[in-house]
Amino acid sequence: MMRPVCESRGVAKLDLSNPRSQVLFPTGHYTYAFGNTPGVELTENYGTLKCDGSLNLLLLGAGDVRNLMFTVSELSQRKEDAIPERLSFHLNDHDTSILARDVIILETVYSIDPDCERDVEFLWNVWYNLALSNGDSKRLESIIRNLISQEHVKSDLQFGSKDMFTECMEIWKDWIHLEMNIDDVALQRKRLMLFGLNLADHKNPDEEQDHVSFITAVTSLTNTTIKQLLTPMDEQRLRSTCLQKSGLFFQEVYSYFLTGCTSQVYTDSKVNPTLIRPFERKWKVHYGSCPFSGYIPIDRSGLENYKSISKACKEKLKTWVKHFQRFASFKSGDPRIQVTLWSGDALDLCRSGLPKDMLFDVIDTSNLSDHIGLLNILVCSASRLKEPGQSQLITSSMLWRASGLSSLEEYLESSLGMRQSLYPSMLGLKLAEDLDLGKRFKPSYFILRPGYKQANACSD
Repeated sequence: MMRPVCESRGVAKLDLSNPRSQVLFPTGHYTYAFGNTPGVELTENYGTLKCDGSLNLLLLGAGDVRNLMFTVSELSQRKEDAIPERLSFHLNDHDTSILARDVIILETVYSIDPDCERDVEFLWNVWYNLALSNGDSKRLESIIRNLISQEHVKSDLQFGSKDMFTECMEIWKDWIHLEMNIDDVALQRKRLMLFGLNLADHKNPDEEQDHVSFITAVTSLTNTTIKQLLTPMDEQRLRSTCLQKSGLFFQEVYSYFLTGCTSQVYTDSKVNPTLIRPFERKWKVHYGSCPFSGYIPIDRSGLENYKSISKACKEKLKTWVKHFQRFASFKSGDPRIQVTLWSGDALDLCRSGLPKDMLFDVIDTSNLSDHIGLLNILVCSASRLKEPGQSQLITSSMLWRASGLSSLEEYLESSLGMRQSLYPSMLGLKLAEDLDLGKRFKPSYFILRPGYKQANACSD
């Protein structure tokens, strides 16, 4: 493996052509508690008509469970003969606290009534809000205590190892005893956002200057998020209530970035422990994370009906929960959705952490290529795919546009150092589709399928 090109301080430079480019420290400056990209339907380009009864999916760098929820929701709406009998999700993340949090969210998804507005509100608050009402805090505590009291995991939720289960147990125990002042956490969040956006004066910290910089950061993040939430056409139609600073939707997004909450913070509110880095007792949620970003595209008619981005998103979340619960209903005593959690390095997991014979229909690598190099991702995960034509690998990059490249083709050539025609021979993979075919905007992700390792089998 090639050594990374580093700065004088030993931090790997952001260079897409560097197979080991790494933009985060191994210990992680940030917690990716919820995504800042839209939920992905992982089987959208995968036909399940020939499915053998179950579908196995591996999510590397999984983060929260929005992709799992969205995938199940969409699959459940297919024609009956195109719906797999069972789904087996394997979630991996380097940050074990994210997986411990995913367990809590899934436990909530299984138990709430999606037709009860209060229940959906509770799920949303635990998933996204810095502060919880006293009632929500007690309800969350009950869920965590129930998890801690378990002597063994449920049949539909498993852990990759006993050590990982023990670590999650310790995280839950730390969260259950967490007592932090909301104002202190809000200050931690403010400073983290300023540092992340390079707006803090490290040498001469000044409270007044920091406040001005923070408002600048909040405004910038709000403008960026608003433009991501809507299509250009919807922007035009909603301009009076959306993009203007006095507009209802702008103020809603602005308020979230200002406070870390999508609802009012009351005097008896408690800190949401699942958003706090356990044992360190610090707020480290990535400064660009926004609840609304996971629900793109947000339907314009929904915005017009609800007059609120939060309410439009919660309506979509409600639909996800309904479809998830319907699909997960037990048949012949066996769970239809199996979730297995794997912590640690994604590359190590693919190489030796999983059982040797464990292969997958779909592997999603999120944007891990931005952190550990696309070549590493493809080399290590390709061998975990099933037969050619029957499986696919989805990978993405959030940074390729910032590198000055004009297309994904350039990004691939820069990252891999080979022509597309050599992918089957060198990697055992081939592109599943033309990267620009039918794409209205420049895509940030692409799909690959297993390709025979023969020099004459290199066409799509």
